[in-house]
Amino acid sequence: MQEMVLKENGRVKASGDKLCMEKNKTLIFSATKHSLRNRSGSESRLLDLTSHQKLSTLFSPFYTKTLLQENVFFDGSDSQLSYNLAVLRLCFITTSHAQELEEPMDPTLGRACIAEPWQLLSVTYSTIVKRMKQEFGVFGLVCLGGFRNLNT
Repeated sequence: MQEMVLKENGRVKASGDKLCMEKNKTLIFSATKHSLRNRSGSESRLLDLTSHQKLSTLFSPFYTKTLLQENVFFDGSDSQLSYNLAVLRLCFITTSHAQELEEPMDPTLGRACIAEPWQLLSVTYSTIVKRMKQEFGVFGLVCLGGFRNLNT
């Protein structure tokens, strides 16, 4: 069984600070204040398969690994998080790159929370859940859906 860890950095109410839970090779659980963290990347719409192949050939010398990622988002049942420009995210990912405070968590629970978001609130040892309840008054969650990424 792979271990999942809860990581915390900063205070949710401060601009740009974040709380996040990250699993070594499966799950990141994060609450981020304000919109997006600084990231670099680009998306392109290619005309056809030939264009895709040319671009793949051009970038192939720089390829290191493929990262599969799935993101699922949650808000308080009364929109408390979005009202405060915050978000709770489960991110199933194949890599880990944060070094922060860690708390163990069962990865099966992460998947179960997608269908039954209230289960996230039952993680009594979670610093994120405690702060979400105390600082934003969140006592119910709704799943906002998510998406999958393939990063190469």
